[in-house]
Amino acid sequence: MDTLLARFCVITADTFAEEREIHEELGLGLITNATLFGACNTARYEVPCPVQFIDTEWALRTENVKYLVAEIFRHASFGHNSVRILNKGRYVLRQMSCKPYLNNPEWQLPEDGVIAISGGNGALGLVMGGWILRTAKRQGGKKFTIKFLSRSCKISDQNMPNWQEVQSLAASLGITVEQAKCDVSSQESVDQFISSVTPNLTGATLEPESLLAVSVFSGPVYCKPSCWQPHLP
Repeated sequence: MDTLLARFCVITADTFAEEREIHEELGLGLITNATLFGACNTARYEVPCPVQFIDTEWALRTENVKYLVAEIFRHASFGHNSVRILNKGRYVLRQMSCKPYLNNPEWQLPEDGVIAISGGNGALGLVMGGWILRTAKRQGGKKFTIKFLSRSCKISDQNMPNWQEVQSLAASLGITVEQAKCDVSSQESVDQFISSVTPNLTGATLEPESLLAVSVFSGPVYCKPSCWQPHLP
């Protein structure tokens, strides 16, 4: 695909903020633009020009704006990394190799309780549910319930075969699967769901907009391994 773009830069503010107080103050609005991070990762494969993702902080001091500007106009490094420009330094996102973990003992699914999957009526949620069920079949003796969360609880015609496959496999294992209503973009809706399954919630797979649920239960949560490493400006 031809493009007139020479370079493409996306700047967000506090999307990857780790400070508890800013999340409590702003809530879900803080990560509204988090999807741009994934969009940039996809764009690098689809758009024939360098794509740079930069996350900074709203309270970036004036004397540090020069580092943000340098990140945008430094041609040698543009598009090679996703970075955070903060008052305390420059951080570069690094993916962690999975090789050190390949020989670890298999992670055991919970014996019982409730596993929640956000985006549960979509393709990704149903694929994750299928993986959990196949793992449960291999490990044996699992009697948990999987709740597939969504706003509508409706399965599209395109995803219906996947849902039917999930139902069939679950029935053969004696595991309960069900579509449950929960708007994971709403703090109130998530709180209500958590309350309804407490203390039986034993695990969850979460999309970015539902990460607020991580702080309210102690079960296992799937996270993509990555880390921000400090680098000189």
